[in-house]
Amino acid sequence: MCAVGHTANRPILPNTGGDAKANVPDTCGSFESSYCGYCKSMPGTLAVLGLLMASGACIVCVDVDDCVVTDGAPNAIGAWALENFTGYCELSQSGRGLHFFMYASVLEGCKVKVKHEASSLDIYSEASVRFIAITEMPHRAAWGGVLDEQAALGRLRHRFGCVP
Repeated sequence: MCAVGHTANRPILPNTGGDAKANVPDTCGSFESSYCGYCKSMPGTLAVLGLLMASGACIVCVDVDDCVVTDGAPNAIGAWALENFTGYCELSQSGRGLHFFMYASVLEGCKVKVKHEASSLDIYSEASVRFIAITEMPHRAAWGGVLDEQAALGRLRHRFGCVP
């Protein structure tokens, strides 16, 4: 996994300003160089840091889109995820979704995008080689850190049809 700067949904290398490719780990910088570039950037230049989920990371992000309704409360799928995942959870860039970061692995052949009612679930893992923006806007007051959530990911797969 490596980190890249992110502006206007275009991944960039904050230490050079050059383009990073969201699916090519060799075009990304280390977390340290990306964070330094992010901290030194002009206000508004780099919107957020992002992670490229790539080989060997063993970190999964469950991205639940459109699960936070207008009053800030979660809908049914968001409430289920908040109840089942106990580790780090943050609001998405839109403020209408939730990101759950965890240590886990995804079964080969498992669907990585599932529609459920008005929401959708995306599962980002080393198998998908995908870029996810990190907002650093925690949804929970207590920060549980990135935890082993393999059992909860298994429940999610069976509950929402992400099984192979």
